[in-house]
Amino acid sequence: MGRIPNPTCLLIVISILLFSPTSNSEEQEGVKKSLIRFVQKLSGGNKAISKRWNMTSDACEWVGVTCDPNTGLVWTVVLEGLNLSGTLDAASACRAESLHVLKLKNNNLTGSIPSGIGNCHSLIWLDLSGNRFTGSVPDTVANMTTLFQLEISGNRLTGEVPDLSRLMLLRNFLAQENRLRGSVPVMNFDSLQGFNVSDNRFQGRIPDGAGKFGADSFLGNSGLCGAPLPNACSDDAGSPAVAAAAPAGPIDPPTVDVSGGVEVQGNGILMLLVWGYFSLLV
Repeated sequence: MGRIPNPTCLLIVISILLFSPTSNSEEQEGVKKSLIRFVQKLSGGNKAISKRWNMTSDACEWVGVTCDPNTGLVWTVVLEGLNLSGTLDAASACRAESLHVLKLKNNNLTGSIPSGIGNCHSLIWLDLSGNRFTGSVPDTVANMTTLFQLEISGNRLTGEVPDLSRLMLLRNFLAQENRLRGSVPVMNFDSLQGFNVSDNRFQGRIPDGAGKFGADSFLGNSGLCGAPLPNACSDDAGSPAVAAAAPAGPIDPPTVDVSGGVEVQGNGILMLLVWGYFSLLV
């Protein structure tokens, strides 16, 4: 008997079949112009990247771009470790409704994470880690209900993280090594596989459910208390039992090397049913 595929991969393939966007030549010309504007602002003068993104070339041959082989729509943009020193133009990037993966880690991007990132309604993987982003995490991130993977670690982000409990599909949240404060963000810890908010400025009791992650996920926040950290909260009657620790890092983020796009906006109930069904197979 063959090996049963990972349910995450199956979920992505099912969504490809059900919700693949269609191509319109005029619309895609506008998308192409928007993506060129996006990379021009992102590159910060790195002409080796920006000059290869132009209107006369095929977008599917641009550096860091992967397209749906059936429709030719841009599906992933992966520009990692390229010494990019510009800013994130989310409005232009989100014009590509077929964009499902945006990975910009290990560059020198500055400025804030724009609130317009919440308009990337089809993103399943957003990785902005290892840059120099400042400001707060925009509230609009809470509207990105298709996200499986959210990585913002290794920046200079401040302020409180919005309530992320609506992100029912989220499996990994990595926000370590920032300057975030307030309470540990509210999210669906039962469904998370990877979680890390270490080396920030969070305060208060670690939420119920988050204790399944190891202490490494919370170290470096002097104001935090409760399991799995050894320091009890001041209002504890006794030391609570510590649940078995899950890894601090991500576990098997969604595989993106498949053909087609993922379009799940507006079909949350169906996606959850599909997820539940395939979870029973493993």
